[in-house]
Amino acid sequence: MPSQSKYRKTWLLIFCAAVFCVCCIALFAPVAKKASTKPLQGKHFQRKNKFLWRSEIYKHDGLEIVYEWNEFGRMLHIKGSKVSGAINMEGKCEWCNANFDVKWVNDDYICLLTGTDGDMGDFLFIPMQPQNELQYFPKHLKHADSLTNNILLIDKGDDEIWLRVQNLMTHKKDSLLLDPSRGVYPFFWFDAMTPSKLRVHTIARKYELDIRQLSR
Repeated sequence: MPSQSKYRKTWLLIFCAAVFCVCCIALFAPVAKKASTKPLQGKHFQRKNKFLWRSEIYKHDGLEIVYEWNEFGRMLHIKGSKVSGAINMEGKCEWCNANFDVKWVNDDYICLLTGTDGDMGDFLFIPMQPQNELQYFPKHLKHADSLTNNILLIDKGDDEIWLRVQNLMTHKKDSLLLDPSRGVYPFFWFDAMTPSKLRVHTIARKYELDIRQLSR
């Protein structure tokens, strides 16, 4: 019959083995990492993947334009050799949405159309030079000339139609009054706008406006 000392040794070995197993499990078990409170760093914003909409508008000749609508606002991100930065569109473009279309790019401005084409579109002119200013024209802009930076605006009243030509750089303006009494919508037809003249016609007559002085 085994002695009591032998039983004690057996139970002591079993106890030690059990303690050893528990320690090994505790040592090698995966430890849950503490959640970080530091925000993720995105390219332009503190927190990543929080935008509601993101659209790459333009990417050509080293110029990239991206539109993002997120918790911080509606942002246009521009990156190029001549101009780089972010423009918060809140309060600058009333009806601007994600449907941007780059109409042209010259040394002075980027011409963006947002919304629908034609008279109902909103035009946004983003400066390519630091001394130029952001300019926004809601609707009724008929034509924008990339060569001279002249734009043609339509001002319709109850009994008359004014065509106003304005230069984005000099801010000089000139106007032409049309008689819509004998016409039907759209009341006039745009023929051409050269660096020197604006030419339109109605059902009754042709019109010309000398605009050479606007870009000087």
